[in-house]
Amino acid sequence: MKTTEELYTNLKKVIKKETNEKNIKLLENIIKFIYKNKLEKNYTNKLINEIAKKSQKKKGGNDMILEMIENENKALIRKGRREGRKETLKNIAKKMLKEKVDIDFIMRMTGLTKEQILK
Repeated sequence: MKTTEELYTNLKKVIKKETNEKNIKLLENIIKFIYKNKLEKNYTNKLINEIAKKSQKKKGGNDMILEMIENENKALIRKGRREGRKETLKNIAKKMLKEKVDIDFIMRMTGLTKEQILK
């Protein structure tokens, strides 16, 4: 039979190597409910804390990725809106030109350049 310290050391190694979230959760339950009587309370708490740290790191990484994706999506939406507004102004300017409205007036009202209006 292994000593308490050997058991603690081996469980700690397993926690560090395991990457599957379900297995990590299972390992946490095994430590809480099965090994709690075989390990000293101090060792059990340390192992549970190791698992919690590992889970937080994983979640933190996922949260960062999700936040980056969300920020990129927001930037793309803003860009699309800007382009849409500009396209709308160009269409309005073209209609105004057809109605023989002065190009300087169109430029002042739309903020478009002469080149943009005449395209």
